[in-house]
Amino acid sequence: MIRAYKRRKVLSFTAFILATLLSGCSLANPELQDIKKGDQLVGVFVTLAEDLKDYEMQSGDTLYYQEKRLVREDGSVRKLTDEEIECFNNGFTVEAIKQQDGSYKFDEINGSYLIYTGVTKKDNVYMEEQHSENIYDIKPAVSSNEWSEGKKTRWENSITLEATMAVNAKEELQVRLNKVYQRSDGSIYTIVPNSPTLCIAPVSEQALNSGSHGLSISESYEDSVKGTGISDKVNKETRNFKINIAQMDYLESAIAVQMDKSHHQVQVTAVDLTKKKQSLRLNEKTAYIIIEEHYMDIQGNPYNKRTVYDNVAIDEDDGEEDPVSHTFYRTKDTGRIELITLSFMQPK
Repeated sequence: MIRAYKRRKVLSFTAFILATLLSGCSLANPELQDIKKGDQLVGVFVTLAEDLKDYEMQSGDTLYYQEKRLVREDGSVRKLTDEEIECFNNGFTVEAIKQQDGSYKFDEINGSYLIYTGVTKKDNVYMEEQHSENIYDIKPAVSSNEWSEGKKTRWENSITLEATMAVNAKEELQVRLNKVYQRSDGSIYTIVPNSPTLCIAPVSEQALNSGSHGLSISESYEDSVKGTGISDKVNKETRNFKINIAQMDYLESAIAVQMDKSHHQVQVTAVDLTKKKQSLRLNEKTAYIIIEEHYMDIQGNPYNKRTVYDNVAIDEDDGEEDPVSHTFYRTKDTGRIELITLSFMQPK
């Protein structure tokens, strides 16, 4: 199952923002599939075609309504409930299950998600993101604009959350961006399958990150606030979400090379690409680190990528280490990309 991550950002913001509080519940009744009035967009749930193969009709499949069974093109048979039959026809609701650490998971389907909560405190907005482990490079933004139209004062707030998800450059993919909503009771859900859909062809060039695509959605909510009778105030809030899709080549291995100030090798360490989080204690002679990654492009040709880091900096405010880290994008057997973090620590 996909692990959830939480991160809090503080953004300077003098306008009003709707505070949202999250809580979870179980799989929804199919009768609740339609988006109800008052539900508001709070995130996106990214699914690949392979994530939904058990819930969608494929070419060559046959659905027998009376017998409640689905016969796949390969001859395999799946018995269905009435609710599952409805899923094949109209899409279905998946509830976000709240975890002990306060994060959320859409456990019914394997996908990647990015959601947020906003909490107003005086002139600052604390925007807290929750995302899957393969969602990275998250960029939140909040803006406000106020102007007059005759006797009306218009006040528009815009909340934007942009992030990146890596996929295997060798595979042809269909990526869907499903909207995540919050009900008035605080529960979170998504309806899948949904649109928009992005078709991605394999990358033919020998270059890391040579493929870059994006999907975005937005919704606006408007309400009027009556004033003294002389003028009215119209509040509008727009919520924007964008997921950039980065195509990554197959990472076969990697090494960390520690160099001294005379540009001589101090130590060479092979990176363990089976561990999601790991650290490297630097030698006292290390002046900089070279990360060398060994890739295989779509045509099966090897190539290397090198990244250089200065020695680890020390946080002068509290005296604690502020480790520099490098992120690797490792292609798993399933074709998904797994993020691996290597942190560089100062010598003891």
